[in-house]
Amino acid sequence: MLSKLKIFAPLIALSLILAGCSSEENVVTDNTNTTQNQNNQPVEETAQAATESVDAEKDSSMGHSNGHHHLTGDGLKSSVSGYEIKLLTAKIPSKEAVNLEFTLTKDGEVLREIPIAHEHPVHLVIVAKDLSWYRHVHPYQDSKDPNAKWVVPTNMPYDGDYRVIAQFNQPMDDHEMTYAIGADLKVGTGKLSSDKPMIPPFEKTQTSQPSNYKVTLDAEGPLNSQEHTKATFSVKDENGKPVSLGQYLGAGAHIIGFRASDGAYIHLHGELDSTGNKILVDLEFGPGSGQYRLFVEFQASGKVDLVGFTVDVA
Repeated sequence: MLSKLKIFAPLIALSLILAGCSSEENVVTDNTNTTQNQNNQPVEETAQAATESVDAEKDSSMGHSNGHHHLTGDGLKSSVSGYEIKLLTAKIPSKEAVNLEFTLTKDGEVLREIPIAHEHPVHLVIVAKDLSWYRHVHPYQDSKDPNAKWVVPTNMPYDGDYRVIAQFNQPMDDHEMTYAIGADLKVGTGKLSSDKPMIPPFEKTQTSQPSNYKVTLDAEGPLNSQEHTKATFSVKDENGKPVSLGQYLGAGAHIIGFRASDGAYIHLHGELDSTGNKILVDLEFGPGSGQYRLFVEFQASGKVDLVGFTVDVA
């Protein structure tokens, strides 16, 4: 049992919860592999996710060990170890299909070659600073642009302040280092939209989108920033039957989290158990103690689902 999970009061919870409970229809942004479900939660389209190649299996071992990334940087700084992200579109409108563009440099020089890791060279996370909205997308590089800019189509549903975090690998000696650097993004007025949806307060079992699976989080003990804690995410359908899970982007699941106090970023990888119905992960909170919002992405029946949990870390 996870003894350190807490329920946030509805008014306070806005700073810690995943957008949900919206009746809006699904929206697919143009020229991207990301779909937004009825809760405005992003779900990667399934064609690529269903492809499990030998290369993807090799990629899954890069930049992490025992299911977790050894990140250099936590997304709070725009420059780490000489690597820097600069948004070319630091302000974009809401409710409009536009491209988000940025550059990556190393010591001021354009970074043109980035190894593939988990099927993509760059994993881009866009998250509202109040942690009420989240996307995990994969930009493409414009090879014709002199600065080799990266581009990803977006359609942001709400005004507000956001953080854009780029995660990528770079070779170092006989291994690869994983970096996470970020930049601020203003959407619309930058003020929170009054129509931003909310979800019910935290419960141990949460409902994923878009498939409405029941996902239950169990940990072997209290979460502590000084040590790893083994945890399990069990996935069942609406009838209580275990769901058969598949690999997604070279892992059993991707668990991306943010500390509520400052937005510090973590990215963990889960493995499937022998039944294929549960996700096993060593929870590790490198930035330190505090309250975190975890976003769990997993694949079942050819679709990728997303579910959110709020946890307290000592």
